[in-house]
Order: sequence, then structure tokens, then C-alpha cells
Amino acid sequence: MFWKSLPAALCLLLCGPPADTAQADPAPITVTVDWNHVVAQATPRAYGLNAFRGFDPAITANPAYQKNLKYMAPGLLRLHNGGLMGDSVQNTTGWIDHAHRRWDAAKIKAALAGFPPGATLLINIPTWPDWMDADGDGFLDAGQTAAYARLCAELVRLVGQDCKRPGALWEVTNEQDERYFVNFHTGGGWGPLKDSQKPDRVEELAAIYAQCAAAMKSADPTIRVGGPAMERPDLTPVIRRFVRAAGPHLDFFSYHIYASGSAADSDETIFNHAQGFGDVTQAVAEAVRAEKPGRPIPIFFDEYNISADWETRDARMTNVKGAVFDALAMTAAVTHGAAGTAAWNECDGIYGKMDDRYRLRPSATLFHWLNADMIGAVVSTAGGDPQTVVAYAVKTAAGRKSLLLVNRSPREQRVTLAGWSTGRTTQRQLTAAGEAATPFTGSAATLPAASVTLLTAGQSQPLAQAHPLLHHVAQTLIKANDGGVGGAHLKVDFATAQRLQPGFGLFHHAPPQPLPLAVGGDRQRVKPPTMAVIARHDSCRNALLDDAHQEQLRLHLHLALNVLAWVVWRHYEAAKLP
Repeated sequence: MFWKSLPAALCLLLCGPPADTAQADPAPITVTVDWNHVVAQATPRAYGLNAFRGFDPAITANPAYQKNLKYMAPGLLRLHNGGLMGDSVQNTTGWIDHAHRRWDAAKIKAALAGFPPGATLLINIPTWPDWMDADGDGFLDAGQTAAYARLCAELVRLVGQDCKRPGALWEVTNEQDERYFVNFHTGGGWGPLKDSQKPDRVEELAAIYAQCAAAMKSADPTIRVGGPAMERPDLTPVIRRFVRAAGPHLDFFSYHIYASGSAADSDETIFNHAQGFGDVTQAVAEAVRAEKPGRPIPIFFDEYNISADWETRDARMTNVKGAVFDALAMTAAVTHGAAGTAAWNECDGIYGKMDDRYRLRPSATLFHWLNADMIGAVVSTAGGDPQTVVAYAVKTAAGRKSLLLVNRSPREQRVTLAGWSTGRTTQRQLTAAGEAATPFTGSAATLPAASVTLLTAGQSQPLAQAHPLLHHVAQTLIKANDGGVGGAHLKVDFATAQRLQPGFGLFHHAPPQPLPLAVGGDRQRVKPPTMAVIARHDSCRNALLDDAHQEQLRLHLHLALNVLAWVVWRHYEAAKLP
């Protein structure tokens, strides 16, 4: 699954030229934000996670696991574990009944029941069962492609129909480019064939993918299928060959990068690599676009972390330096064109954003911040210092402005802001001491060493995850609470309840899934009778579109009978009456 070392070509792309090791200038660093210059879009899938332990019903049913996933609120949840094809009785992560050579429907249904219904699931099918590789060479046996496609399609049907999760994203194979291409070549994949009589098998891998994707879409036309979860995205000629051979069946392209193979690598090295992920992302996007110029294919950076080898047990993945790394990685990838990212992983003793006892690690706070306050238009920032302070700014659909300041240096840094909006600003900081809300006045911020700072100003983030409308609430009850509810300028964001669609003419909306209301950091009360409502397009029929069109409805005209005044004190808590 992981590299043991970074190829030289990829290392050069990630690392860039050697850094100046001189001491940082003690003078303040100026960061300028241009809120009118949009450079990218941070969709709800921008800050996702891999659910490594999401295949075991005993884990996904754990209340602490569920609570912490809701707290981190990943809009993209990639289900990946190399044990998926293992026996469902012998292996806690296995989903196949090997005795009958079929999926274990009861186990799968129980495992998926523990996931928040609002997240987009990206389910990875990493390989084929062992009976389709009789000689054990790792390749799918000749003549088994149709059987493998049927097996994949059956899992799609089971998840969509039995588990009531249609429209998921699906990913066929995981890091098979090493086996089907790299191992045939010298020079880590960049050299000629080792044996001129044994060509590599990239087109064969793409043909397997295409046949599976076609069968899977026949089982559920609402899904989108992509891959190949490429281990070596530096090999852009291979990317182009795969995309070309996959033909019309490729709905997204996915790839992975890890920054290091040694816990002895310096902080500077791994942070340089994280920022270099943006250049790799851009190169991948250009390679895909070159093969499909008339059909935009989103790219998903759906597996990354510091260490390529779990045996290094790099402690930085469990402390605030891991949060600094994640912030640099995600922002670089999104700014350079990634439609989604997914960190490795949500829960384990080495990599997880929560440990194997479900205790949150520092990066969990970062994911909470980003998914609550940084979904929207990524705008231009200038200044800063790529070796010291990195800035990333987002303007939400509700007008809320957020600025992330990542101090990757081992020293405290002072930052002067230009273009920062006036008005009440909330400052939160994530340091070695934990999370803290700190005062912010004027246009300057002090950033502790190895820290992440989030500044937010303006309206609260829309009430994310408010599916569906609350039912049958008397208008008089809302009116009775008018005097005690504030924040009339806020907006609520939810999929229109299916039963109300005909009345509004919104037949394109997907059936809602019940989720708790959630409000951003302001923790303000909501005044429904005068709030504007955005009824989002739920994209069930096209999982790669993100709410591109919206209608605004006045609550007091249409929805007063169906929405109650609620107060939500924290993002992960249930709504309750004021």
C-alpha cells in the first residue's frame, strides 16, 4: 500500500529547491487577502477522511466513534481497508462470505449504519478475492474479469438498495499501478522495460476498471465510478495511458502521496513535501485534462499522510505537527485543483485523527474547523513566506470570511493582515497546548510556533446538515419565540423535504436524509420567520456536482409551518428548543 521511499523525480517535485536555513526575519510578515479574486472552490468534499476502521460494525456502532466523526464532519468519507476481500467471519474488516463466495450483506448493512448520512461515501474496492487469483501472483487471472465485475456490481446493488445509500462514489482498485506498471520497468518506473519480452500491463488494468465500472453503473445508474487510486502520480505518462484506455467510464481520477519514509526526516522536509502536493495535483490534473479535453474529470487526492510506512510510527502524525502538515497538504491540493481530499485515516493507533481508544488528536480539531467554516470560494492570498507562514482564505456562500494561517516554523511569528474585513472577528488557535480561543483586535496576529490559526468574521456558516425540514410545527409556536431568537440575517442550508417538492416545483431534489441541525462558531439563535432558505441541489443523480444551482425561498411565506426555532450550541450536538 505504501512506498518505502520517495522516487527521485517525485521528491524533486515535492521538495523544490533547498530552503534558506537562515533565521526568520523578526519583522512582521504581511499577508494580503483579495476577497474578490476567486482561485478555486472548496466543496464539501475538500476536507475528507479515510475510514480505515469503517468495515467493522462493532467499531462503527461505537458512540464515541460516531460522535467524533460527526465532530470532524468530513464531507467525503473514503472507505478503504486492504482486508475488504477477506473472509467476513475470520477477518473483522472482511466483507465477503468466503464459504459461499458472496458479500456478507448483514455485516455490510450493520457497518454502514454507523456512518453519518450527510457525508459522501467513496467506497474503495481495492482488489479481487483470492479465488480470482489462483496462482497468487497478485494479478487478476485471465478470464476472471467478468466475474470480478459482477462481484463489484453486486456490492453496489447491496449498498444502494439494501443499505439505502444510492448515489455513492465508487473506486475500483487501490495502488495497482505498482504491480501493473512500475515493477516491469527500471528506474522506479521511469526507465525502460526490465525485459523487452514482458511489456507492462497498464491497458489491462484499465480494461478491468472499465468493465467493472460499466457493470456497477448498470446496478445503480446514480453512482459515479473512478480510480485507480494511483500510488505513483509522478508517472504522468502512465496517468495518460490509463485515462485514455478507461474511455468514457472514468468519472474521477484518484491518487495518493505520502511525504516520508523515515521518522528521522526533519519537520522542514515533511512540510515542504506537504506544500509540494499542490504541484503534484496540478500535474495530475493537466495529464487527465490532456486526454479528456472536452470532458472535465475531477481529481481526488484521496490518501495522504506523513509516513509512507506504518512501522516508523512517526509521532508527528499524532500531535500538532500532524495538524500543521494536514493543513498544508489540504490547502495546497485544493488550491491547485483537487475536487476532494481524504487524509489517512480517521481512527487507529498510528495515523488516526482519533486514536484506537477514540480519543481526538489535534488534527481532528483542524477538520472540525475547515468543514464548519471553510467550504466555499477559495480566494487569493499574497505575501506570507512559504518556509514560515502559509495563508489560505475562503469566503462562504453566506458571506462569512475565514483565513487560515499556518505557522510551519519552530518560532513564534507575527503577521500583519491587509484586506481583512472589519467587524467582530473570532480567533482560534491550535498549538502544542491544545485548542484555544484568543483575542483578536486590529489587523495583526501572533502565531505560536508550529501552530494553526483560524480567523473568522461575518455571517455564520449556513446551517449545514439540516436535512430535512422539520415537520408540522405550528406557526404560532415560531411566533411565540420571535422575541428570543436573533441572527435574522443567517441562512439555513438543506435539501428540501421530498414531500414538499411538488409545491415548490423542485422535482430535481433527492430524498432527504435526517441529520441534526448544526451551526457555525457564532452559536447564535436562529429566527426562522425572516430567514432566507437555500434549497440545495442534492446531486444524487450526479455525485460530482456540488450544489451548482440554488433557489432562495422566504421562510415566512412558504415554510413557517415546517420549521421550528432551534438553538445549536456546538456543531456536533443535536438541535434543541431555545
